[in-house]
Amino acid sequence: MKKILIILFALLICVSLFGCDDTAAESKADSVPPVSEPSVSEEESKEESEDSIIEVSIPDVSEEDLSLWFDEFTNGYFSASTLEKEVGAVQKDIVFADLHGYAIQYPSFEKDGADGEIAQVLKALKDDFTTFSADLEAPTVLCIDYSSKTNDGYTSVIFNVEYVSKEDDVLKHFILTRCFEKNGEPVLIDTLFRGSYREIVRDEILSIFSEDTELAEKFTEHDIASITNEGTALSEFVLFETSVDFLFLNSDGTVVALNIPKTDIRTAFINVNSIPRKLDPSKKMIAITYDDGPDGRYTNQILDVMEKYGTVATFFELGEMIRGREEVIKREVALGCEVGSHSWEHFNMLKHSLDCLQNDKDKVDAVFKEVLGYTPTLFRPPYGNVNDDICEMYDMAVIGWTLDTLDWQKVSDGGRKDTQALFNYFVNKHEAGKLDGQVALMHSIYSTTAEATELIVPYLLDNGYQLVTVSELITYKLGKDVTPGVRYYSGYTIRANKDCSCD
Repeated sequence: MKKILIILFALLICVSLFGCDDTAAESKADSVPPVSEPSVSEEESKEESEDSIIEVSIPDVSEEDLSLWFDEFTNGYFSASTLEKEVGAVQKDIVFADLHGYAIQYPSFEKDGADGEIAQVLKALKDDFTTFSADLEAPTVLCIDYSSKTNDGYTSVIFNVEYVSKEDDVLKHFILTRCFEKNGEPVLIDTLFRGSYREIVRDEILSIFSEDTELAEKFTEHDIASITNEGTALSEFVLFETSVDFLFLNSDGTVVALNIPKTDIRTAFINVNSIPRKLDPSKKMIAITYDDGPDGRYTNQILDVMEKYGTVATFFELGEMIRGREEVIKREVALGCEVGSHSWEHFNMLKHSLDCLQNDKDKVDAVFKEVLGYTPTLFRPPYGNVNDDICEMYDMAVIGWTLDTLDWQKVSDGGRKDTQALFNYFVNKHEAGKLDGQVALMHSIYSTTAEATELIVPYLLDNGYQLVTVSELITYKLGKDVTPGVRYYSGYTIRANKDCSCD
């Protein structure tokens, strides 16, 4: 208000001092009460200026008029709401002062986690609005309404946020979502999704759009550009048990939801193991397995490939290798890979007593339990050396292999089998039709194996293979349950004699 009065008075001074007689100046001078002619004295002119500021008034924006307008606007805004409020008690926050105000409806669930999160959301929205409206001279209101519903145990709240001027101009419009567990705890982006989730979801959405142009037409150019270029539009979502709705605000103010099954974006989730993998039993499958790790460098290099392509492998790890590399084995599990035991120190079990083997098993079980919180259900004996007594004592599914890449084998120059040779092994097997349903043996402790994996995985995917865990292969290709004490894929030969230190 003060800025308006100062501007009007400045126009009056212009007319008086400079004899402005153009139409615009006369029009503005006629719109305010007359003031006395200023004297030539600068001091008197200053005093006259102060008197004129006090005398000028704008009747149509009086505090009383603004208050009446705000009350009418607020009542109309709330009464016009059509958003469904399925859960939560409706609360209101209505404030108007200094030209700007809030007209807010929000839910209360009487649960500390949910109510606390909503309070933080509203505070942030108010702070943003205060900053936005600081330089606005027109009366403006922060309008917030919401819809709420419960889906498959999740409670979702969708906030509709608008900045509306006295002339009913919508200065800003967006949506904001929050999801809560049954106990009221919030499900936030950084606890639900990996940092790379936007890229994974974006690729899936663009794939959907390419197959369904009619669906794509429901989204604005802004939404599609945002998905394509930055993915910033993928922050608002509603959770279901087996899928996620990603929400977009259309140009006409309506909300458009794109439902995506969790299995289609499985690797976008932090807790990837909570989501079943989408597998087609009628299509080709292969289980790649890696022994003798974890290795701090090369196992991680292999895991980078699995994460990049959203696929899995099975790792048979040595107990003595886990210490100091706990985060590596945790990453294997986090990415949905399968982890099995490979003994404590890699020895020929056929040369030692069952008491010795029991001691080895107890040690490796203990370290798995400590690091992962559970003991594996799969066991691969070193060198594949095992008999019925050992199978019974271990009481785990005993896993062999059907394809041996011999990546451990040294060649004539003393080095390991090179990257290209390992890659060619898979190419040749595929061309011969001998990869589907196979268990391939490699080792995660060699640089050449890690480098070959970078070539092998995309090659297999491009040729229609599903990379699966050993347990998945047993289930889908053999049609059997994974049973303790039973040997699977035992097409190997005894070929080592390393002794155990326990005898």
